[in-house]
Amino acid sequence: MLKVIGSLLIIFSSVFLGFYLAANYIQRTKQLRQLSFLLAILKTEITYGLRSLTDIFEILAKKEKGIIYDLFLNCGLSLRKNKGISTYECLRQVLDEIWPKTSLKDAEKQILQNLFKVLGTSDVTNQIYHLDLAIASLQDEFEKAYLEQKQYEKMYRTLGFLGGLLLVILIF
Repeated sequence: MLKVIGSLLIIFSSVFLGFYLAANYIQRTKQLRQLSFLLAILKTEITYGLRSLTDIFEILAKKEKGIIYDLFLNCGLSLRKNKGISTYECLRQVLDEIWPKTSLKDAEKQILQNLFKVLGTSDVTNQIYHLDLAIASLQDEFEKAYLEQKQYEKMYRTLGFLGGLLLVILIF
């Protein structure tokens, strides 16, 4: 009886590990989709709105909950709090603080850093151009992430189960 319970615990924990590793791929595609969505709204707000960048970031953050929305909320709060620091420095500090909590990779961070260099420091047409560039780059990254997700998600789930089963067979 004890062997059966031990075997089930081993299989359960390895399946959990497989699902956990697969969830990183799912989260990455979800966060890339959210980021592209928010940048599209940011583009609209900059084009047609008369709000400050601080207000825009705080409005974007209220759309939903999640780490990407927290990024925009913290950007807005940082801009409001640190009036003497440049816009880029405020946004970069928040990005460096929030980034480890995301499932995104360095390529996406670089896209956002390049965008943040332009936001609030140039005219509207230049900001729109860079937003379009960032959205297109994020779309490319989303397609790559989606292909990775399709490739590795099922593999990690299956390996979790089969690895646990193999471990049980080797132990007993």
